[in-house]
Amino acid sequence: MAPHDKGIIDEVNAIASAADIKFPGNPDLIQIIGEEIDNVYLNKVKTISIDPEVIKRQKDMKIVYTPIHGTGMMLIPRALKQWGFENVFTVPEQMIKDGNFPTVVSPNPENAEALSMAVNLAKEIDADLVMASDPDADRVGIACKDDKGEWVLINGNQTCMMYLYYILTQYKQLGKIKGGEFCVKTIVTTELIKKIADKNNIEMLDCYTGFKWIAREIRLREGNRNISVAVKKATDSLPKISFAIKMPYQLAV
Repeated sequence: MAPHDKGIIDEVNAIASAADIKFPGNPDLIQIIGEEIDNVYLNKVKTISIDPEVIKRQKDMKIVYTPIHGTGMMLIPRALKQWGFENVFTVPEQMIKDGNFPTVVSPNPENAEALSMAVNLAKEIDADLVMASDPDADRVGIACKDDKGEWVLINGNQTCMMYLYYILTQYKQLGKIKGGEFCVKTIVTTELIKKIADKNNIEMLDCYTGFKWIAREIRLREGNRNISVAVKKATDSLPKISFAIKMPYQLAV
């Protein structure tokens, strides 16, 4: 965030070699986060379910999940089970923490190649859904069957449109839309989601790519407006999608 971004990049550019980075560290300042924190986090995640009754009706859905050797292996399967999904399967070969990501060319969960092992397992067990998270578990890739029974990848724009539509329509049905809500999206995200927001009488705001810009729009309206959904999609080789949801009584990222 300006003006600090310029100062940070100046320091980065001043480094000629990784050998110049000197950081002895202080072990006394390191606190290992354990099960007590994990439990608090998982319990909070459970509270953001929009309609737990839907999960109860779909509890036997077969879900294949892979962390692609990343951090998602620690909590995502547990979170899904805690929400009530009873058939959560993981890809054993990719449930091993390894920064070399030996089973994929790239650990991007929106690359078909990265999901190939998960999709193969889904075919074997006749699963309903494939989910994959990136190494630090802040992005998700999804695959499902089309009307012909063939497995297809859902891209970031498709994911955000379905997600936004579901959130807004469910909040309306549950009486959680009180007026003054708004959505924030980045300028590289599909304009189709504005159509969804308009149809539900929710204002859509645009900002630059990055959660720091989304956070800025939220902060500018803190205390005066209720944010319903924030959507971030950056584009390099393929779309990436992340979400933040904030209501007066809950926050999820």
